[in-house]
Amino acid sequence: MAFSTDSLASSATFGLIMKLRLLFQSKTGGTPKTFEVKLPLVIGRGDKATFRIPHVRVSRRHCELLEENGKVFVRD
Repeated sequence: MAFSTDSLASSATFGLIMKLRLLFQSKTGGTPKTFEVKLPLVIGRGDKATFRIPHVRVSRRHCELLEENGKVFVRD
Protein backbone atom coordinates (compact mmCIF):
# COMPACT_ATOMS: atom_id res chain seq x y z
CA MET A 1 0.00 0.00 0.00
CA ALA A 2 1.20 3.49 -0.80
CA PHE A 3 -0.40 6.85 -0.31
CA SER A 4 -0.12 10.38 -1.63
CA THR A 5 -1.54 13.63 -0.33
CA ASP A 6 -2.85 16.89 -1.75
CA SER A 7 -3.54 19.93 0.41
CA LEU A 8 -6.22 22.40 -0.64
CA ALA A 9 -6.92 25.80 0.89
CA SER A 10 -10.37 25.91 2.44
CA SER A 11 -12.25 29.20 2.11
CA ALA A 12 -14.69 28.18 4.84
CA THR A 13 -12.11 27.47 7.55
CA PHE A 14 -9.01 29.22 6.16
CA GLY A 15 -7.14 26.04 7.04
CA LEU A 16 -6.00 23.05 5.07
CA ILE A 17 -8.08 20.14 3.89
CA MET A 18 -6.04 17.04 3.27
CA LYS A 19 -7.07 14.60 0.58
CA LEU A 20 -5.40 11.23 0.85
CA ARG A 21 -5.25 8.64 -1.89
CA LEU A 22 -4.58 5.01 -0.96
CA LEU A 23 -3.05 2.92 -3.72
CA PHE A 24 -3.33 -0.87 -3.50
CA GLN A 25 -1.17 -2.99 -5.76
CA SER A 26 -1.47 -6.76 -5.98
CA LYS A 27 1.68 -8.87 -5.61
CA THR A 28 0.89 -10.39 -9.00
CA GLY A 29 0.67 -7.00 -10.71
CA GLY A 30 -2.34 -5.82 -12.59
CA THR A 31 -3.96 -2.43 -12.38
CA PRO A 32 -3.65 -0.81 -8.94
CA LYS A 33 -6.82 0.33 -7.17
CA THR A 34 -6.96 3.91 -5.88
CA PHE A 35 -9.27 5.18 -3.12
CA GLU A 36 -9.71 8.79 -1.97
CA VAL A 37 -10.27 8.93 1.79
CA LYS A 38 -10.70 11.45 4.61
CA LEU A 39 -8.63 11.47 7.78
CA PRO A 40 -8.60 10.20 10.45
CA LEU A 41 -9.03 6.73 9.00
CA VAL A 42 -8.99 3.31 10.67
CA ILE A 43 -7.95 0.47 8.36
CA GLY A 44 -8.93 -3.06 9.30
CA ARG A 45 -11.37 -5.93 8.79
CA GLY A 46 -13.56 -5.16 11.83
CA ASP A 47 -17.01 -3.60 11.77
CA LYS A 48 -15.69 -0.38 13.34
CA ALA A 49 -13.01 0.19 10.69
CA THR A 50 -13.74 3.13 8.40
CA PHE A 51 -11.79 1.47 5.56
CA ARG A 52 -12.50 -2.25 5.60
CA ILE A 53 -10.24 -4.94 4.15
CA PRO A 54 -12.02 -8.28 4.60
CA HIS A 55 -8.98 -10.53 4.69
CA VAL A 56 -7.96 -12.98 7.41
CA ARG A 57 -4.40 -11.55 7.55
CA VAL A 58 -5.68 -8.04 8.31
CA SER A 59 -6.47 -7.43 11.98
CA ARG A 60 -9.78 -5.91 13.07
CA ARG A 61 -8.03 -2.60 13.77
CA HIS A 62 -4.93 -2.88 11.60
CA CYS A 63 -3.75 0.76 11.72
CA GLU A 64 -4.94 4.35 11.85
CA LEU A 65 -3.95 7.21 9.54
CA LEU A 66 -3.90 10.65 11.15
CA GLU A 67 -3.12 14.18 9.97
CA GLU A 68 -1.28 16.65 12.15
CA ASN A 69 0.13 19.98 10.95
CA GLY A 70 -0.13 18.95 7.30
CA LYS A 71 1.66 15.61 7.78
CA VAL A 72 0.23 12.10 7.68
CA PHE A 73 1.09 9.67 10.47
CA VAL A 74 0.42 5.94 10.76
CA ARG A 75 -0.46 4.58 14.20
CA ASP A 76 -0.05 0.82 14.29
